[in-house]
Amino acid sequence: MMASEIIGIQAASPATAQQHFNSDRVAVQSDQSLAKAGVEQVSSTLKSDAEEKELALASSERAVDESKQEEKLADKVLQLNDYAQNLNREIQFSVHKETNQTIVKVVDTETDKVIRQLPSEEILKIAESLENFSGMLLKEQA
Repeated sequence: MMASEIIGIQAASPATAQQHFNSDRVAVQSDQSLAKAGVEQVSSTLKSDAEEKELALASSERAVDESKQEEKLADKVLQLNDYAQNLNREIQFSVHKETNQTIVKVVDTETDKVIRQLPSEEILKIAESLENFSGMLLKEQA
């Protein structure tokens, strides 16, 4: 009896040994690929969670900033209104009937005199003339 038979090892041909070696190597490579894919998936999930938390934090910070800006704007408007009252000035808003444009007037409250108007009467007349002219052109083309 041979020593390999006693131990229970069968002698294999070099080709068979090479096949076993290759199949073991493929199995190891497959296991490594699976492990690498698992690590990448976990890493991707962690990055995604971190990005979501970052976005949520940035969004909440932006909301706080917008709220602070609105408060500052409201405060400035109050200051301007107080300043205008101290100057005996009033701001009036209206809509021009012919052009539907918003008109803003600064009026002296003591004399009711218009100090400034935007847009001016001249601009409103020009806009009205242009609308009338464009209406005439459309009627002629029809």
